[in-house]
Amino acid sequence: MEAVKTGGHWAHVELDHINSLELKGILLGLQSLCKDRTGSHIRLCSDNATAVACTNHCGSMRPTLQALTEQIFEWAASQGISLSAAHVQGVSNVTADMESKFNREPGHGYSTINTIWSAISAIATIAD
Repeated sequence: MEAVKTGGHWAHVELDHINSLELKGILLGLQSLCKDRTGSHIRLCSDNATAVACTNHCGSMRPTLQALTEQIFEWAASQGISLSAAHVQGVSNVTADMESKFNREPGHGYSTINTIWSAISAIATIAD
């Protein structure tokens, strides 16, 4: 299966704590690459332990992270998609790190390659 990537720049007004940006990246990746997928389970992989915990616990005690996690699960539910997450060590997340830095302003890029890779892998292993 061919690798699929997406990414972009955070607008200045969107810049936030890294945990919020990671959850926003997950949401954008799902919306972009799984918009035509229904009735599946997607295992998200992230090097951000907080994003993994928010996904696996369906929320957070922090209001901002809770709101973002709710958005992710609301979108997933609208597609009939269930979610789980696994932590990927940062040293193993080389592609995502390179993508987030490539041709972007320092600190302003985002990449959902880790989310996308796992979403595509999960989709490929599900019998339709």
